[in-house]
Amino acid sequence: HAWRVRHIAPNAWPLVVLHPASFPTKAYRDWPLEYFIQLGKRIAAQWPNAAFVITGGPEDRPRATTLAAQLGPRAVSCAGHRGLRQTAAILAGADLYVGVDTGLTHLAGALNVPMVALYHCLHRGSHLAPLNHPQLRVVEHPRVETDCDEQSAMAEISVETVFTAASELLAQAASHAC
Repeated sequence: HAWRVRHIAPNAWPLVVLHPASFPTKAYRDWPLEYFIQLGKRIAAQWPNAAFVITGGPEDRPRATTLAAQLGPRAVSCAGHRGLRQTAAILAGADLYVGVDTGLTHLAGALNVPMVALYHCLHRGSHLAPLNHPQLRVVEHPRVETDCDEQSAMAEISVETVFTAASELLAQAASHAC
């Protein structure tokens, strides 16, 4: 739970939820795990008290465990260990959510969690992203739809692009906390 992460790291801010995997049948929508690792490390470098919760289903445990291990003691993997209600409670306590287009992304949107959502060029955020969410940053795959297929790698979305979007949201949250 988010409270447990805050208990492990009581001065944690921000609490960042990372959702690194899409559906097994649409794995082409996954942003590379090494990019999530780089993103987490950049967030931790910018905000030294950051803590991370990695979410996902049972099939995502290996990715989530690797990501948590790479981010160190302020990261915990809940992948495959929490139901929808518990995951919603984790999201509700988050300062930022970063993930690919999944049901959890829509749940974060419904809860108005500040969020960065990554969309593949076959599934544009302009069509699928949560509506009327002022703290949503949609990161679209850079390819145009006419030059897009399932082989269009999400690696074409840079860590810098996602970090910039996340930083904007965290900077806004920090300025409102003062």
